[in-house]
Amino acid sequence: MAGPRPNPPGDDNANNHDNRGTTSNRPQPAAGRPLVKTINQPEPIQTDTTQVDENEADENEAWVNWACPPKFYDRLSRIHLTHDALAELDRRNRLVVQNDSKHHRLHETASLLFRTMSNKKDLARFARYGGPDLMDVYEPSLSNGTTTTEVKPKKSAPYNANFEQHLVDHDVQATYDSQKPANLAEIRAALTQRRPSLSSSQFSDGSFDTFQDCNNRAKNEDAVMADVIPAILGKCTLYGRQTLERNLLFNNLAPLTDGTITQPRPDIYYGARPKELSRPVRDALGHYIMPSTVQDKSLAPNFFVEVKGPDGNAAVAIRQVRYDGAVGSRAMHSLQNYRGEELKYDAQAYTFSSAYHSSTGSLQLYAHHLTAPTSEGRPKYHMTQLRTFAMTDTRETFIRGATAFRNARDLSKQHRDSFIQAANEAVKGENRAPRVLKGIKESQKEEEEEEAAEGTEQRTALRNGPLLVLTPPVTSNAGSATKQAKRRHPSSSAVSPHLTRAAVKRGRHSYS
Repeated sequence: MAGPRPNPPGDDNANNHDNRGTTSNRPQPAAGRPLVKTINQPEPIQTDTTQVDENEADENEAWVNWACPPKFYDRLSRIHLTHDALAELDRRNRLVVQNDSKHHRLHETASLLFRTMSNKKDLARFARYGGPDLMDVYEPSLSNGTTTTEVKPKKSAPYNANFEQHLVDHDVQATYDSQKPANLAEIRAALTQRRPSLSSSQFSDGSFDTFQDCNNRAKNEDAVMADVIPAILGKCTLYGRQTLERNLLFNNLAPLTDGTITQPRPDIYYGARPKELSRPVRDALGHYIMPSTVQDKSLAPNFFVEVKGPDGNAAVAIRQVRYDGAVGSRAMHSLQNYRGEELKYDAQAYTFSSAYHSSTGSLQLYAHHLTAPTSEGRPKYHMTQLRTFAMTDTRETFIRGATAFRNARDLSKQHRDSFIQAANEAVKGENRAPRVLKGIKESQKEEEEEEAAEGTEQRTALRNGPLLVLTPPVTSNAGSATKQAKRRHPSSSAVSPHLTRAAVKRGRHSYS
């Protein structure tokens, strides 16, 4: 989000600040003074609402006052001559001059000592007790243990060309260097789906005239956010599991690059309610999908909105959505690969962003995705422009733009919900596996107990009872001899099958 800019002479909008309070156009330094970074702090906005929480106010002040640390410039492959870069160069030059002056004064003091000492014995006697006190030749700031020459390492706000160079150096590609997503045709087809909320009965010519008038009257970014953007978002800001958050600093995420730039702070983003995602997933992926340390804020963001007022910088908005979209792509990729055996890179876009500039009334839509890591081990983040609409042109162009915007928002929700459901199912499967294994072990134990009981009964029967069950006697007199023979020497078919199997199993009896 762009900050307040210096007002030219005769400008009546002296207090038109946006809600971040940084400067997009920095004032020129006075003649004869070193070029340093200056930031105009906005005057407090008087409202009837309760005061901002103290911690949040501290975070806002810290975000506003980010400055580039020295290592930020040391790691750039190419340094652009922005005001911040020139200020850093001046700081380093001052350090060199001060160090050279100290060495020169030390050399003069040593030469004076050699000239005043008549012989080597006097010099040795003088040095025996530690030599002279040379603290007076140092800067006063060094003599009292403090220094004012070094600046505290701070971070760079996402505004200038060096920030863009930093993104390039860390494989966050611009649109002209990005690959197209594999599902680009499906995305563009989804953007054209008709929406009943934008029919002529729901959004009339009078509604468009009101939108156009509000956009023309808006003098700063706050006015655009309050009076213009709601017409594009629609009346419903909470539907299903998709929730909206405004101007929230992403202070809980792992750095996307090397940690020398500040975390994103989108004007608007959409995500899911924390309770919709299982706690084991939140614990495992917290620093990739949970933007804020405040636990009840929306997670898994994959739809972003950046807004600029009439004096805002459109290039800044594009850099911001590029940064936002990369962070959202990483969040979706983390959910997609939760508990996966190996990382999956399908080259499909599941994250979307938009940038609105009130000065031109233009709305731009982008898709974001990542691809497999390069030789340096980092994935590449890609950004593809989907559509651009002149929202203040005619009612028809507004309807096409708002339709594409809301359809992209719904599409991002579908992808997000799908990954959340898959991650929740993976957690349920992990919880179900121990129960299934426990059931198998219990079943095996019951079978072993039954076999043991059956064996005990069989051994008792073999010990105490008859081993054979003979066939019933034949009443006919004709076969009396045969009957007697069978009683004395029964065949194997006359023996009880149950006892025969038990005897054979234990090898304790045999029949001939």
